[in-house]
Amino acid sequence: MNNIMTVLKGYSPNYYYFQFHLVIRDASQLVVIICGTLHARRKGMLMKCEDTACYLCKGTENLTRDHIPPLNLFPKESRKNLITVPCCKECNEAFSKVDEQFRVFITAAANVSPTGTRMWREKVVGSTFQRSPALERQMGKDVFRGEMQTADGPVAVPLIAIDKSVLNPFFIRITKGLLATFYPAVDNGNLVFHIQQLNQFGGQHPTFQTLKKILVEDERGNGVFRFWRGTAIDKPGAGVWIYQFYDAGMFMVKHEP
Repeated sequence: MNNIMTVLKGYSPNYYYFQFHLVIRDASQLVVIICGTLHARRKGMLMKCEDTACYLCKGTENLTRDHIPPLNLFPKESRKNLITVPCCKECNEAFSKVDEQFRVFITAAANVSPTGTRMWREKVVGSTFQRSPALERQMGKDVFRGEMQTADGPVAVPLIAIDKSVLNPFFIRITKGLLATFYPAVDNGNLVFHIQQLNQFGGQHPTFQTLKKILVEDERGNGVFRFWRGTAIDKPGAGVWIYQFYDAGMFMVKHEP
């Protein structure tokens, strides 16, 4: 499976993995197959998400604004043109722990941008781990030695893992928030979501570069969060999103009615 992180030893299909703060010379191939004809609105065309109901539970009381993706991923100087959607207080607060876990996991990738490295150093090691030794211990248990397939053969690398059951609701939440923003006519409460991790080194692979041409590209926070989107013309409610954080970790979310 060349389109996901290939771990030859210690791999479990129930986890997402990143090579942990160690750079290799080459990346395995990124192959993504998307069925259906895609279309999307022009880049920068943002539909107003009315503050009438929570984008997750559709409740109308105690509404706040939820950042998509979470605000804690962005350094203060990059918090411009961020996406927010109406969200009830209960739903908003329910993701606070997962938001912290995701920042630890995503900034741990070996090939993050300088901004990602800084967030790891200042916000994860310098703040999160100081406030939550339990989280540091838990994430420490998920760092282990594994192998990745490269053009030169298998290479031993340190890996960090996180259970898919923890992060899948996180990615569904992001996708629902973006749907509410860019495609408000889509009823996100009746969709089936499929999440797949893409190779963290695959951003420059020719296959991915080709795929980008049929999707609309956007970014927030000076490159902290890049995303590509498209919906199917022949299947209302179906679409695909690709997310990249700190120019490293990549995930694809597909949804259908």
